Amino acid sequence: MPKNVQKLKLSDPLFDKLKSFDGRLYSYVVAHDIGFAPNPYFGFCTLACCKPTIRKHAREGDWIVGLTSRENGTNRIVYFMRVDERLESFESYWKDPRFESKKRSTASDEAQLGDNIYKVDKRGNYTQVESKHSDGPRENTENKERDLKGKAILVGTTFTYFGENAVELPPELQPLVIGRGHRSHFDEEVRSDFVKFVCRIGIRGKCGNPAKYRVQLLTSTCTEKVAQRQLERKGCGGC
Repeated sequence: MPKNVQKLKLSDPLFDKLKSFDGRLYSYVVAHDIGFAPNPYFGFCTLACCKPTIRKHAREGDWIVGLTSRENGTNRIVYFMRVDERLESFESYWKDPRFESKKRSTASDEAQLGDNIYKVDKRGNYTQVESKHSDGPRENTENKERDLKGKAILVGTTFTYFGENAVELPPELQPLVIGRGHRSHFDEEVRSDFVKFVCRIGIRGKCGNPAKYRVQLLTSTCTEKVAQRQLERKGCGGC
């Protein structure tokens, strides 16, 4: 269990959000947990790139669960987040001062993983800035098309991101397991079990680094630089 566990109290507003949960629950596999999609930094968990279908259809009040692929016969939970806010365009994401820190820069390790990567010109055309979805300084048209297809950016302030500390998916939540794509149709029992799970875990925020964090950082070692360049050419691989 991650350190700094924050137990929920009956007075916690999260309980009200969970009790009134009448939205949709989404589950999918985070194929490559590198800290880009989702991006759990600077107080917000954002899903701005990859998973265009989820981003297109998810609404405020919905919950999203990201799983690991099946490893050693076990699926684990990388993160879960409540969609507390839905931004309807990349233009609004780019211009919102709250998400300035989400723009990719070399200011910090976390900033290098920024997912606020599409700026709009006066004619309404988007430019993809250098990021995990570009080919170095050049745009990656395939990733760009897929990202823009999703249209919306999902923002969560109510989230738990385990990353490398991913926790085992409990038996009652096995219906969340998915291969490719996503699932979003669950019966009331599964939804109720999910609510109980969130209350039982009782933690929020970023509780660990991405599972593939180190290889994403620009370092002085030749091996990791090569791995970094390979990942940049392929994109984040989590779509």
